[in-house]
Amino acid sequence: EVEQSFHFQDCVMKKSAYNNPNTTLRILQKAVRRSLRTAAEKQREFDRLRGLCIRNLSEAVVDRHLLRLREELKKGIELQLESHPMYGRAKLLADDIEKFQKAVLDALTSREAKGLESLLQVGVKLGIKGNWEKLARELLANIQEEILLKSQLSEANSRFELEAALAKAKEFKALEYDPNDDVLIISKSNEPMKWPETLAAQERLKQVFEQNPDIKAQGELPEKILAMLLDFENATLEELRRLLSEAMRLGLADDPIVKLLAEYLKFKEREKKVIDAIRAAMKQRSIEALTSALDEAKTFNGICKYPGKDGKLHDRKYVEGDEFFDVCAEGTALLKALKEEKAAIKGLVRAIKARSPKMLDLALRYKHKIFDKRNPALFGAESLYKEFERQRDQLHSAIDERKPRVIRALIRDGATHFANEESFVSHALLGIIDDVDENKGSQIVETFCKHCESELRILARLKMGMKRSNEPYLRSGIKEAKKFVLKKLGKDGKLVPNDKLEPLTERQVVKDAQMVLDSRGGQKIEGKVDGKTSHGRRNSNASLGVANNAQKGKVWVNKQIAELVDTIKKLGVKDPSGSTTVKLGVLQDNMNSFVLKGVIRRAKRKKFIDFDPEILSLGGGNGMIKLLDEKAETWTSKAQLNY
Repeated sequence: EVEQSFHFQDCVMKKSAYNNPNTTLRILQKAVRRSLRTAAEKQREFDRLRGLCIRNLSEAVVDRHLLRLREELKKGIELQLESHPMYGRAKLLADDIEKFQKAVLDALTSREAKGLESLLQVGVKLGIKGNWEKLARELLANIQEEILLKSQLSEANSRFELEAALAKAKEFKALEYDPNDDVLIISKSNEPMKWPETLAAQERLKQVFEQNPDIKAQGELPEKILAMLLDFENATLEELRRLLSEAMRLGLADDPIVKLLAEYLKFKEREKKVIDAIRAAMKQRSIEALTSALDEAKTFNGICKYPGKDGKLHDRKYVEGDEFFDVCAEGTALLKALKEEKAAIKGLVRAIKARSPKMLDLALRYKHKIFDKRNPALFGAESLYKEFERQRDQLHSAIDERKPRVIRALIRDGATHFANEESFVSHALLGIIDDVDENKGSQIVETFCKHCESELRILARLKMGMKRSNEPYLRSGIKEAKKFVLKKLGKDGKLVPNDKLEPLTERQVVKDAQMVLDSRGGQKIEGKVDGKTSHGRRNSNASLGVANNAQKGKVWVNKQIAELVDTIKKLGVKDPSGSTTVKLGVLQDNMNSFVLKGVIRRAKRKKFIDFDPEILSLGGGNGMIKLLDEKAETWTSKAQLNY
């Protein structure tokens, strides 16, 4: 301690910056107090360690833990506890446990049933717990079962006893102890099928089969059934039924394999019934029958049953390639198609009853879903929509040609074929207008017709002014023609300027009217210079050129009428009444189509021909024109030109 004190002093002297005796003394005293331990303190520490060792020994004794006992006994020797009672008891217990474990290992390795039973009793008395007890009990049970099975094989004489004993021997697994891994494993040297008892039982069973063929069949049939079931993918229902019938004849109804066959056959027959029902419904194309069959298929929940090697039916999901899966998929697709076809036909019938072009258009978009193209509803809808398309094309042509009378006539005709004017017009305008409100179609067309009528009215006023040499008519007509803007229907349904048409002032009628008006102005100036103020004379001089032109026009019209009569006589055919008739299309192909309609109207007015006026407004080449022979007999292309 003194040397240690001087050591501290040296340390303090080296580390202290000031050589202060008092500071050094205090540090020394503190260090000495910490390092001093009295003999009493050492004795108390020794007693504490002894008490701790005795407590650990008692706990190890209670736990029956051999390794811990050995460790605590070693510590007891170091702490001089050999004379303590707990030390002696722990030492005896450790020796007993070590002997017991060695005996257990020998018994497990040798598979001695009596030794295992006695050791289990000793272990219970000693209170030793661990994995050994589980292994010993399991091995003892396996040994006892082996003894019982050998006894059963030796005592069996009848077929059923022999088969039952051999079946157990086939399934039995003899166990042995593996000291390396401390587990039980299946014995390779002790195979049940090689026991003398098993071989003797097989020989006795063979003799029983040889004495009775049916018994032999009874023994072989379950194996044959099992082989057939394991190859279930290639097995047919007829083969399964035949095997089940044979098993019932041999009285094998209670055999597990036969029960498995019956259960599997019942499932396959139910599956086959559903498949046949779906195929029959598909052949009939019946929605009700197909729905009922598919509902029955849904009760399978997509689960297929198949026999396993363990003699039980297992579940798996149907997959593509299974007959049931493919037929159900085909039936589901056909059912969907049939429902769509029914809905499409229903839509066509609804559209035909409503006589709405819009509904017909929507319904005919799904006509590809109808399998029977000869369906009356499809034929009726297509015919009605073709009529609408024909009238729509005529309406578009009339709008392009700016013919208001023809437009109104076509709309009236469309109203007779369809629900009303609004439904016809609103859908017929879609080629010209992007979107039409059903309640505003007629209003849009009427606005356009009024615009076209304004154009025709201006031209008619100019013609009337030229015919009558009416200067106010000419002036007002030319003024309106200059202001008038030719318009067309825009994509939004409103009137927009038509840049493709020449202005109204460029029309020949307007130019002629301007020339007439200018000539009248020149005559007025000349009359004032000459002093001629007679109104009647001025009138006659101004219209002299117009009158000559009118006379030439009448001659030209008479010539065209004569040519029309000759053409009808040449190309016409006799009807049942004996009158000569010809189609309008034939005349359009053989005469000047630009003036044909006007010539036909003039000829009817002069009582040379007769026809329905609507054929000219509706267009088409099927309208019939009839020649009135009583007056036409005296009318030729070489005479009556001045009629």
